[in-house]
Amino acid sequence: MKKILVLIMIFFSTMLYSNEITKVIGASEKWVGATEPNCKGFYWQIAKEVFASSNIKLECIIAPYVRTIHMVESDKADFWVASYKHEEEFAIYPKHHFDADNVAALYNKTKNSINSIDDLKDKKIIWMRGYSYNDYIDIKLNFKEIDNRDGGIKMIESGRVDIMLDAKIELDNAIKKLKPKNLEIKIIKYLPLYMGFNNTSRGKQLAKIWDENLEKLHKNGRLKDIYNKAKYTNIYPFSKE
Repeated sequence: MKKILVLIMIFFSTMLYSNEITKVIGASEKWVGATEPNCKGFYWQIAKEVFASSNIKLECIIAPYVRTIHMVESDKADFWVASYKHEEEFAIYPKHHFDADNVAALYNKTKNSINSIDDLKDKKIIWMRGYSYNDYIDIKLNFKEIDNRDGGIKMIESGRVDIMLDAKIELDNAIKKLKPKNLEIKIIKYLPLYMGFNNTSRGKQLAKIWDENLEKLHKNGRLKDIYNKAKYTNIYPFSKE
């Protein structure tokens, strides 16, 4: 009987060891200051801290946004950065977000005036492929997906389209670089951002680790320090506490 118990204990300890996660792969589009190559940037720093709390190392991949989603769905990556909640049906999302998009409209102020979501009606709209803003805006949109922000801004300038929707920070960076004339940016919606995991046993385990460790980092003050240093205090995920 003792031998059987010993064998059972060895079996379960082996199972636990085999399920232990030592490395995760994150995939993201390159966002300046947030997800740079070689795991540099604010978003990667948060992910590294969260998983390091469970002795898990982070590997980072930079790829176009749509490809990062496919990588997670096909188990070539563990999570992608950054998803709106329920953006993808196959995915599982943690409880806690880590940032939020100020979704903004870019338009030519000599031709259009945008003050709210309602002003998007009957306009020709573009946004980056895979962003799916139509799922979060309750009016019917006449939209087209594009693959290049700079090209999208030129489409606005030339009058080929009326509005480009994007995260305000991305529009700000693009405008700073291209210096177009007569273009204006107006924030129209606030959307929390999440890490998107695959809905598998491993993905569920990682989403649970994300929430538990993010809460630990919040309680010990480390998370607040990271957000303060990056000057991201306005989107701190535990700001109501």
